[in-house]
Amino acid sequence: SLQSLEIASPYVKKESVTALSKQLPSVQTINHYRYRLDNSDISVSPKDRFFRRGWQAERGPQEALEGKTPPPLTVDRWRNIDGDSLSLDDLKGKVVLVYFWREPISWCRMQMLAVNALYEKYHDQGLEIIGVHSTEDADNLQFYVAKHDIHWPVCADVGSQTNTTWHVQFNSGHYLLDRNGTLRYADLFQGHLEEAVKALLAEAGPVDVSALEPPQIPLNIVIAKHVMLLEGREIVTWDEVEKKIAELPDPSLAYPHLYETRGARESGTFEESEKTFWGIREKYKLKGHSVGSLWPRTDWRYDQIESAKDLVPDESLRVEGSVVDAEGKPVADAEVILVTPVDESISYKSYHIALVEGRVRNPLEHVLTHSDDKGAFSIYPPPDTNYSIIALHPDHGFTLIRETSLVNDHRVTLLPWGGIVAELSEEPEQQVADLSTRISESDGRPEVVISQYWSDLKQEKPTLTFGFTHVPPIFDTTISRSFPNKDGGSTSVPGASVGLLPGETRRLDLGPLTKQQRERIEGTRKLMEQRQKQAEEPNDETSQISEPWKVRLKAIDQATGEVISRAKFEVEQLYEESEKNTRTDYSAEDDGAFVAEFETRTPDVCVLSCRAEGYTPVHGRWISPELSEEGEPLPEEVIFHMEKGVTVGGIVLNEDEEPVAGAKVLFSASNYDVAPGEKLVQTFSKDEFVTDEDGRWSCNYAPEQMTETLITVNHEDYSVDDTNYGIGKRVDELKSQQLVYYLRRPRTVYGQVTDLDGEPIESALITVGVYPEQDDPTFRTDAQGCYSIEGILVDRITVIKPGFAPSEHIFSDWPPHPFQREIDDGTAAQGELNFQLQPGVTVEIHVTDKEGKQLENANVTPTYWETSSEFRGNRIFYTKIGQQFLPDKTDEDGLWSWTWAPRDDQLKFVVSHSGYVTVHNVPFTVDKTSQTFNVELETDPSQPQILVGLVFDAETKQPIESFKVQRGYTSKNRLARPLEPERYGEGWVDWRPTSYIPGKDGRFLTNITVPFGKGKHVYRVLADGYETAIGEPVMNDDGDPVLNFELERRP
Repeated sequence: SLQSLEIASPYVKKESVTALSKQLPSVQTINHYRYRLDNSDISVSPKDRFFRRGWQAERGPQEALEGKTPPPLTVDRWRNIDGDSLSLDDLKGKVVLVYFWREPISWCRMQMLAVNALYEKYHDQGLEIIGVHSTEDADNLQFYVAKHDIHWPVCADVGSQTNTTWHVQFNSGHYLLDRNGTLRYADLFQGHLEEAVKALLAEAGPVDVSALEPPQIPLNIVIAKHVMLLEGREIVTWDEVEKKIAELPDPSLAYPHLYETRGARESGTFEESEKTFWGIREKYKLKGHSVGSLWPRTDWRYDQIESAKDLVPDESLRVEGSVVDAEGKPVADAEVILVTPVDESISYKSYHIALVEGRVRNPLEHVLTHSDDKGAFSIYPPPDTNYSIIALHPDHGFTLIRETSLVNDHRVTLLPWGGIVAELSEEPEQQVADLSTRISESDGRPEVVISQYWSDLKQEKPTLTFGFTHVPPIFDTTISRSFPNKDGGSTSVPGASVGLLPGETRRLDLGPLTKQQRERIEGTRKLMEQRQKQAEEPNDETSQISEPWKVRLKAIDQATGEVISRAKFEVEQLYEESEKNTRTDYSAEDDGAFVAEFETRTPDVCVLSCRAEGYTPVHGRWISPELSEEGEPLPEEVIFHMEKGVTVGGIVLNEDEEPVAGAKVLFSASNYDVAPGEKLVQTFSKDEFVTDEDGRWSCNYAPEQMTETLITVNHEDYSVDDTNYGIGKRVDELKSQQLVYYLRRPRTVYGQVTDLDGEPIESALITVGVYPEQDDPTFRTDAQGCYSIEGILVDRITVIKPGFAPSEHIFSDWPPHPFQREIDDGTAAQGELNFQLQPGVTVEIHVTDKEGKQLENANVTPTYWETSSEFRGNRIFYTKIGQQFLPDKTDEDGLWSWTWAPRDDQLKFVVSHSGYVTVHNVPFTVDKTSQTFNVELETDPSQPQILVGLVFDAETKQPIESFKVQRGYTSKNRLARPLEPERYGEGWVDWRPTSYIPGKDGRFLTNITVPFGKGKHVYRVLADGYETAIGEPVMNDDGDPVLNFELERRP
């Protein structure tokens, strides 16, 4: 009878395997393997006969794209097109292949011949191809186009945005669009590419669209750092979520809304949960889902929840009240929101609420309860904290009260809603009206911002009259006019502000747009186009720093004083959100100058650079005064004093001492030996040079004096190494153009993986390198345990098969740097390499605190695996590839177990737990069949303490009414930057741009959370009309400090 069955088929799913096991009771084991062709996992689609790349259970994101208009291409650096850009809409009526690739990946390079052949064969029949190169390695795009003789349009992804929105795996894939612009095949298997192209070319007429779906059933799921919550109130598991879906009359109508918190994202919890969710989505054929985020304050609240007991309120904090209407009658089902100060760790302090027809749009964002039939409610505010309560009901009204009012009178009286009818004048563009109600902060209670959007209302297409019937009374409400942007989103300008009496409805005619409003709309749109995303509206049009600014850039020869008319200038503006970054190149006029224009005199960071043939490049950096005490606004003129460069260079050889032609050399050189306060320095970074037939390269513009030199060399036929190596003491060899850099050839390896009895091991995972990334190639053994790898570019192979101890083979050690030749002569460049896997051993790690308490959910991660070889250790189990095989947390007994660990090899771990000090590189060597090691964690001594600050006018000794405090951080061994040298020594301080603390009436409070021995905080006070004042550095073990600031008035 049949006892064991091995299945590898793209048509067999998990459910089929389960059914088969029931029909064949004699079968003891059924192994279901991934189906692979051409080193790719393969899956099928119910929509057509063509294979897709990727395992079925992991293809949810790509399948969600199919049958729809694909996301736009966020790309630049176009090649082979007429004009500046190309969009998918421009190609409607054509069959379009979007080919994603990254040049250093050998699989991508191999596909180029097939893609080129496809274009030549079918272009005249209506096929167009767009090549999207990854953001990485895109600087040489023109070289790649010439190298592969590409004649179809090519572009580069911007910040990996297109790869992300198209769910491209490993920077490669074929995506096919039909003549209607619909994405039909996402990540198509390359072996079916031509047949799929022919099928789409043969289609005529529009593609059928799906009928309207029945109403979907929402499920709101918050995935937080420690737990998952249904509707933000009930801790659930995915099994429980699946059960709720399965119990629906039509499970496919379930529509989960997933919300990821910052803690879940940073800890990797969300990524793991998303994988589980996609399995559920596939199983029940869900029609869709959404993934969203919450306000940082809400993220923080959910990330504090570790177990069900954290959801149980402390009854000692209970405060009761009742909601009544204007006549004093109880109001049932009123929404009651507790508004407390935002945690200090969050820089944005305002509290936002979005309303839709008198109800909160997303209750998950708030600590919210409802009044019962008698209007009664209970809340649990934190102790010794000022807070506000917001109560609202769509039929009875709105109110906001402070905690003091609730103590004096437990009734919360709703005030009738106000109403606004806004009349807008006709404009060339469609427009809508939105509302924003602001309630000022008070005594630590945060500012409350209540938004209402016309798009949320169930209204017909907007005309010129907009009615809102649920406007909070008393408080100021601003009406804004919003105009849609062609690429999505909208641009708004404030119209009028009004404070309504309870029950009052007011009609407002906003009239035509003013000239200033039109300019503001166009300016904002222009800024969004330049930064490729929606920009925030300027807050103060009259502010001087927001006015446009011009800087005259000029280059002169330092030796002669003559202008350099052929100079090139580069203007780079950098922001905390990298998507906003811009870089523009300009050429000097005949007088060696150029006038650069800026939208403001104080961009976050501005880098101005100058280059000229034969001269050493020079650049300077300006930082906004709002971000740094030492920042300063842009000047009116910058003069670059350029010096002639010196020629440096070297030679690139292979292991046989032969010159390597065509190698890419990335060379950086700087001279930071400048006078204190000097803005401009001689520097350039990763300029590219290519070796000639003799393996030589040279640069003729290096600084004569070089305080820092770095070099990286790569060639597609040799091992990849992106390390920037310091040249250091070999600078004389560099200057004499004799610096030797060695490259190593890749290897081709094949062989078999077996057990101790010589039996083949199927589906063993094979990785290459010490620290393989997720997009690096991996390999699996076939049914005979065989594998073959071409073009290995790194120094080792690792084999993993759970149940057996992992094994590795090191070809030769990397030399400490590439400037010397170090070869293991016993290692062949190619050949047979077999692995015989040994039985694994069990290693258990028992995690407790110092009192012996077992710590559940402690994180245990192997960071280092060192064999008996003399070479550097392996970090495979510290990568996401390796971590998928091992548990990541301890169980309820504080135990973490690995049942197939390597024997007699040293293993190092990092062990951590919330509230305890993390321990790193804990070493263990397992020399027995099973062994348990104990790890004790110390309680983290960092406890918040209160810092009290008092701020006075130095002359009048009176408290300063309004100010803000910025917190900086100094390292353990360094004091603050010498703004006051006699007090701060020669060190530095990092002023955090998002660490502002509001102060009022001469007083501010904050927590200090610097761990013991890790450094100090420094505080400075900024107030309008006063000089900045800086306090003494404070530490967590300084007691409860009180800082006094006396601010001098500015002249």
